[in-house]
Amino acid sequence: MTLVLYFVLIAFVVFADLFTKYLVKGSELLMSGGEIDLIPGVFRFRYVENPGAAMGSFTENRWVFMVFSTVAIVAIALFLILKHKSVNKLLGVALSLVTGGGIGNMYERLFNQNAHGQYVVTDFFDFYLFDFWKWVFNVADMAVCVGAGLMFLYIVLDVIADIRAAKHPERHDELVALDMLDESTDDILELYQLDGVSDVLPGGVTDGDADDDSFLDEDEVDLDALEEIFIEEYEDGDLSDEEDFTDGDSDEEEPV
Repeated sequence: MTLVLYFVLIAFVVFADLFTKYLVKGSELLMSGGEIDLIPGVFRFRYVENPGAAMGSFTENRWVFMVFSTVAIVAIALFLILKHKSVNKLLGVALSLVTGGGIGNMYERLFNQNAHGQYVVTDFFDFYLFDFWKWVFNVADMAVCVGAGLMFLYIVLDVIADIRAAKHPERHDELVALDMLDESTDDILELYQLDGVSDVLPGGVTDGDADDDSFLDEDEVDLDALEEIFIEEYEDGDLSDEEDFTDGDSDEEEPV
């Protein structure tokens, strides 16, 4: 299901990009060199033909960029297909935005010719409040930039998580071990039923959920979120230092 959502997002970005470009190219005012001021002095629509990459870059090395862009799009798509079960959701969304934007612009580089027979990308968002900002862009460029920003945010959050995990290595090691459990829904339910976990999860967890295929998506569990719950509870003092990561329904002292 997660993979489907990623590809729906990719398809939405491609559609939004190509549809807005179609509307712009259908405007006689814009195609004749006119402008549409949405926010006077700040933001307007203005038709620009871009023979290069995003926001006019790599104009002199178009084919080199196209090869690199194609390889990147294929690599990201394969990564999402092969790793969608384990990839962080934020990273998955970021990669989907970048892929959708890349496909949208790549389509025009291959099929959109201007009056001179040159293959160009249609740009029309013109933010001209500041003199140093010279670039005109489109929906695909926006998706690529937002996706890149989300990837940077993912990296920052991942570094923060590593720092927090280093402060509580005993909890981190146990969660890493649990992350290797991916055999069945029953295994995952046991993780949720560990001491204190069901108390902090909305609605708790029951044994009957094991028979419900809709309880978890393809037997997946967001162990990153589970880790966050335990680390936060540990730091807040709700979990004692002596408390073991054990099955609360068992009388055994051994950890799961």
